[in-house]
Amino acid sequence: MPFEQLIIFSTNLDPRDLVDDAFLRRIRHKVGINAPTRDVYERIFNMNVKRLGMNLCPDAVDYLYERYYNHNRSPRASDCRDLLEIVQSICRFRRQPVLLTRDLIVEAGNTFISEF
Repeated sequence: MPFEQLIIFSTNLDPRDLVDDAFLRRIRHKVGINAPTRDVYERIFNMNVKRLGMNLCPDAVDYLYERYYNHNRSPRASDCRDLLEIVQSICRFRRQPVLLTRDLIVEAGNTFISEF
C-alpha cells in the first residue's frame, strides 16, 4: 500500500554540529526560525494574555527584556505561552484570581528560565 511520509527534525543546535553535509543535502527544505523582535514578541505575549483571559501588564514584558533578553537569552515566541501558563498555574495553586502582575512574571521567569 503506497503512503506518504513526512519527517521533521527540530533542533536549537547548529545542524552542522549534529550531522555531516551529505545528510543535510538530503533534507531539501530547511526552515530557520529566528528570535522575534521585541515588537513581535509583545504582540505574541499580548495575544496569549488575551487567549488565557488575563489582564494586560506592560511591566511583564519590560521585566523579561531587562532581566533576560537584553543580556543572556534570546527571546523565543514560545516563551510567552509558557511563562503565562506558569503564572496561571501559580494563581490556581494559590486559589487566587488569575491576574498578571510583574511579581508573578518574576516568579514564573525564575522557575522557567534557567541561568548557568
